[in-house]
Amino acid sequence: VVGFADITDDGELDHLYVDSRYQRRGIGAALLKTCEEYSKNRGLKRLYTYASALAEPLFLKAGYVKKEDVRVAVRGAEFVVAYMEKSFVA
Repeated sequence: VVGFADITDDGELDHLYVDSRYQRRGIGAALLKTCEEYSKNRGLKRLYTYASALAEPLFLKAGYVKKEDVRVAVRGAEFVVAYMEKSFVA
């Protein structure tokens, strides 16, 4: 497995991971496109995510809009992530 992604029922792109040895080869973009198509077929109007600083450029390139920076705590460590959304309605 070189990467994976998953979406919650309400449209949160909860995980998008590509092994560091396989990054910058289009795998993340392909996973993201597949998630978007799946979501549209399920009738979702948007996807949203909390992107790390490393993942943020991928989402921006795919048309996601950064709404705000959010502080999150994971196992006692605090991180700043970008809350981002992409709408499927014109």
